[in-house]
Amino acid sequence: MSEQEDFWAGSFGTDYISRNKSSDLLASNTHFFAKALNFIPTSPETFMEIGANIGMNVDALRHLFPRLKMSAIEINEDACQILKDKSVSVYSGSVTSVECNQEFDLVLSKGVLIHISPDLLDKTYEKIYKLSNQWILIAEYYNPSPVGIHYRGYKINCSREILLARCLINSRI
Repeated sequence: MSEQEDFWAGSFGTDYISRNKSSDLLASNTHFFAKALNFIPTSPETFMEIGANIGMNVDALRHLFPRLKMSAIEINEDACQILKDKSVSVYSGSVTSVECNQEFDLVLSKGVLIHISPDLLDKTYEKIYKLSNQWILIAEYYNPSPVGIHYRGYKINCSREILLARCLINSRI
């Protein structure tokens, strides 16, 4: 695993769980997805989130699409258990190494790609594309060049290749 993957798989990722749940975040996520997905012509039936943590995006999407079959790739085992308790089909491990041969109507990456090693981004993009049979929603931070930021006492290197604040792509045009 890369340094970033070890970081999130370990105690820092577990500590993040308690900071990543609130009714305000759920409301914000629900509003975001309602706007971001309002122009797709049909409701997705299957969903995969890359780096789902405890499923705050899953919860928001369930408000909008109650019948959506939820799946997630998550690297932190404690977060995986919470996802399983929410009836999410969980692929435990790194997005670059998890085996999943299923395709999904909607694949999401939201606030995750900044934590992927720049050396693994192309492989991650390829995995996202292969998982999708219709829509890809990428909601990520952007900076035109790599930067290091300080976050809770750690320096995190962010890649310059991170895409857009919002990008919805029909992957099978």
